[in-house]
Amino acid sequence: MIDKRPLLYYFIALLFGCFSALFLSNNILLGAVFAASIFVYIYFAEHSKLVFIAAAFFILGSINYYLYYRLIPSENCSVRLVKHQSFNYLVKYKGRKILLNGKLEGYKEGEILYINGEFTKAPQYDKGIIGEFHVSGIVGTRSDILAKIYAFKERLYNKYKEEIGTEAAGELMAASFGDDSKIENSSMSEMSKLGIIHVISVSGLHMAVIYKLCEGTLGFTGGMILSVLYCIFTGGEVSTVRSLIMIMVFKLSKKVYKNYDPLSSLSLSGIILLFMNPSYALDLGAILSFLSVLGIFLFYSRVQRLLYRLPDKLNAAISLTLSAQVFSLPVGIMIFNSVSTASLQGNIFLVPLYSLLLLLGNISMILSGVDFAFKFTCKLINLVYTAIQGGKEILLFTSTGLMYMSYVDAIMLLILYISYMLHRKVHKKFMWLPLFSVVFYLGCSFAPVTEFQYVKIGSSRGVVYRSGFKSVLFLDKSAVKEEPLMICKKLRVLTFEDIGKSTEVVYNHHKKRINIKFNKDMVLIDYVNGETGIKTAFVKDYIPVAKDYIYDIIFLNTKDNSYSYYDELSGFKIIGGKVKTR
Repeated sequence: MIDKRPLLYYFIALLFGCFSALFLSNNILLGAVFAASIFVYIYFAEHSKLVFIAAAFFILGSINYYLYYRLIPSENCSVRLVKHQSFNYLVKYKGRKILLNGKLEGYKEGEILYINGEFTKAPQYDKGIIGEFHVSGIVGTRSDILAKIYAFKERLYNKYKEEIGTEAAGELMAASFGDDSKIENSSMSEMSKLGIIHVISVSGLHMAVIYKLCEGTLGFTGGMILSVLYCIFTGGEVSTVRSLIMIMVFKLSKKVYKNYDPLSSLSLSGIILLFMNPSYALDLGAILSFLSVLGIFLFYSRVQRLLYRLPDKLNAAISLTLSAQVFSLPVGIMIFNSVSTASLQGNIFLVPLYSLLLLLGNISMILSGVDFAFKFTCKLINLVYTAIQGGKEILLFTSTGLMYMSYVDAIMLLILYISYMLHRKVHKKFMWLPLFSVVFYLGCSFAPVTEFQYVKIGSSRGVVYRSGFKSVLFLDKSAVKEEPLMICKKLRVLTFEDIGKSTEVVYNHHKKRINIKFNKDMVLIDYVNGETGIKTAFVKDYIPVAKDYIYDIIFLNTKDNSYSYYDELSGFKIIGGKVKTR
């Protein structure tokens, strides 16, 4: 099989090489077993000389991923300021992302800063961040062509605000140029509920629309040049670069009279992107982008045939939406723990309007130097945006919004889907496979021993209690913005207990009595089960504790500074009447 689509196997080998380096960095035994398994499979599964090239890609992927997170910035270095965040700043250093802590007021996004300070290695693999830099001083700044692009977009945003208002300007900047820093939280929430959040990041949709427009007016060469410039202008996001590569391969295949293979084209773009930046192996945007395109390639025609009775344009829109979600939907559920019930309607009725908004946004950008033409285009933008807002209102009124699901629910959906495919394509006996999903679900929902977790939700802290099929989250509901059901699905609990502003909670479950005391720097748990009594405290490591009062102390150390919105900071189990920490 490798002889038919070698690029696909090379891409998979490169991707698995990145995973192997990740496992080796965190667990040497797991990484070694994973790497050995891949080589054993390559050796025994395929009988082609190309497997040696696949092995080389696997090794290169491991080395490249290892070197990405191995880099340590010097005490004096230059970084590019990428984004102002709530509590810190995101910068780039030699293609790596770093979190910057310090006072950077007055410095603009895109500028190159010459800084000195101390670097701490603290990788966030899902975001491509290698660590934190604590700034002690800034020596100077410098602007280049990228900094001027950032400045131009800022001036453009201010012009849009004057013509169409702050909210519309924020959505226009996001939909047309991938700048989501200006979009309001309410707009983000509405898009999420309607399943169209992908329109505010420059994606394959944007690239396809821009290239088609440019090719129609300037031909192949002009279209390619402007598409590359647009990719640079919008920040070179992974989905944009992926789409650009695939468009180039498709067009060049026509030029040299070669057959175009979508999977090989997708694989080639993946290989190029992973060599450019190996952290894309765990980047959520990259994963969803590739899975969406893969779903379209494999299932679009099948869905289209099933819906042959529908009008052609409606058939194409529905088929595209459904096929794109075959693989991306389960992953999205695992990450976001929700799925939009209005996704199909939103993609059919609103995405075409956003495509028009994208075109008008780029036209107005080109005409921004001609005042009367810019203002006229902004009037058209305002008209389209009004239609979008009206569509949103109708769809939000007629839909139930988000349906919350846990990653266990997503895995069960995958098992059911795989069971159906195996039953249909291989053998009817696989119809019994869904029974495994029931066992899996019960196993994930059952706690054989009593356990407690100290968890983080945003800036608030809570405690999760599990015993048997009982699971309860104790949390101040007013301290978080998320729906209780959303939080429960994320943390896999069945019951949400709103403790309000109480500093002490008493909870009874059968013969068990739980007393939880919340303190600014400490959480005390007093657990009584019959004659067994356990006193445990979750404590920050700088707080003195009277050990004669508390039997077991669990220090949180630096885990309490987690950047994840949801996180399990610490926990313990009660086995044989004793506390067993993790």
